[in-house]
Amino acid sequence: MSCCTASILHLCVIAVERYLAIAHPLSHGSGSGRMSRRRALLVIAGVWTCSAAISFAPIYAGWFADLTSMRLYSNTAADCGLHVNRVYAVVSSMTSFYLPLVVMVTVIFHLLLVVMVTVVMVTVVGRRGDHRSTCHPSSW
Repeated sequence: MSCCTASILHLCVIAVERYLAIAHPLSHGSGSGRMSRRRALLVIAGVWTCSAAISFAPIYAGWFADLTSMRLYSNTAADCGLHVNRVYAVVSSMTSFYLPLVVMVTVIFHLLLVVMVTVVMVTVVGRRGDHRSTCHPSSW
């Protein structure tokens, strides 16, 4: 479960990073921008830390199982006897799937809007005519 959660969180981080790179290209580039090598390594470490906290901490603390209906090592062949606590199941699925899904859909929607506005602006500038002659140093 930890690897699955980390994978989803990595996709979420990548979506946010791509949005920042496209929406704010001048302040996002490597070097003096927002995303440096150190910051990228910290984000990766944070993703794996969150993944471990979501996946392993509740299991080691015993929060994952519904102890009232748990029958480990019983003679029933049809039931494995491991029943997940509903609160744990909801919190785990929300933090490891549904919240990142909402973030990714929102970010990708905003990214689509940025791209559409950019395309409209480029189209409007292109319809005004050829501006290369006014931008060329020989015409100054």
